[in-house]
Amino acid sequence: MRSSFRIAIAGMAAMVAAGSMAACGTTDDLAGPAASGDRELVLGYSAPYLKDQFQVAVADAVTAEAKERGITTLQVTDANNDAGQQVTQIQNLIAAGATAIALIPRDSSAIVPALDYAKARGVPVIMLDSAPTSGPAALTIRSSSEGMGQQVCQAMGKQLGGQGTVLELQGDLASIAGKERSEGFLNCMKESFPSIKIVSTPTKWQSDVAGSATATALASTPDLRGIYMASDTAMGTAVLSALNGAGKLVPVGDPRHIALYGIDGGAAALDAIRAGTMDGTVSQPVDLYAKYGVDAVQHVFTGGTFSDGPSDHDSEIRQCCSNESQEDLLPTPMVTKGNVDSKDLWANQ
Repeated sequence: MRSSFRIAIAGMAAMVAAGSMAACGTTDDLAGPAASGDRELVLGYSAPYLKDQFQVAVADAVTAEAKERGITTLQVTDANNDAGQQVTQIQNLIAAGATAIALIPRDSSAIVPALDYAKARGVPVIMLDSAPTSGPAALTIRSSSEGMGQQVCQAMGKQLGGQGTVLELQGDLASIAGKERSEGFLNCMKESFPSIKIVSTPTKWQSDVAGSATATALASTPDLRGIYMASDTAMGTAVLSALNGAGKLVPVGDPRHIALYGIDGGAAALDAIRAGTMDGTVSQPVDLYAKYGVDAVQHVFTGGTFSDGPSDHDSEIRQCCSNESQEDLLPTPMVTKGNVDSKDLWANQ
């Protein structure tokens, strides 16, 4: 496997050699387990919760990718939606022998002490899906959450002809991903479709909250014409159930149809798009999070760093998190009935 990043600098002579090969992209330098000095690369993975398909898929994909490359992995931890517990679990992973950590943060601010703890012990951290507000993460591999919110806004706003009321089911605004998915959507609506009224409800990624908010909106908002879910994997089943209970889970073309869009691209959302009861969703590149996440783990473990600018995998690396670290922003396709069966979508793999 070729390296997926441009090298800025490397420390020792051996690291320089590895970095130079990666920069040229001409060798299979990431084929086996990496080692830094006398240490073996042992990967710990920390999940914020394992209650929806997206979180499970990322955890499974990262550990499978690592094992395929011969990297020792520890058992995945599940913070069960508790930010403090996630910090403790990361400390425990390091105590159990992890020499590198990959994670999705439950809370973008609360995760910072864990990043500081890992850095003090020489353990690099690669973050996925959501960036920290600050702190020494080596790299965050994610998609532009703001951009995904804008994608939904443009598709829904045009479909509704710029009129009506839309229910926004926000994620957790304590996470960068939740905050930016909301901001991208709301700012785009304000600028491009100012006549659409937005009713925003925070859900903290909780399915029952999303379902209850949907049922309330359906009963109290006669002109409700659209619903935007910040995560279809966390909220989709409950929202579809609420629509069905209200007699409004009907296909596009029916005058009772309520436009339904989301982010993540889980299997249930894709099935609803096939059925015509959901209009579209932005698919996150779960397979690429795993591929480039493990690339990054091996790269930083051997002393590599990253340069801002275009990568060699159709993305952009840039400064983030109060300029304390960097992020690699991967592209995200909008899924509609026209491309819902694409084998490139993670939920179809």
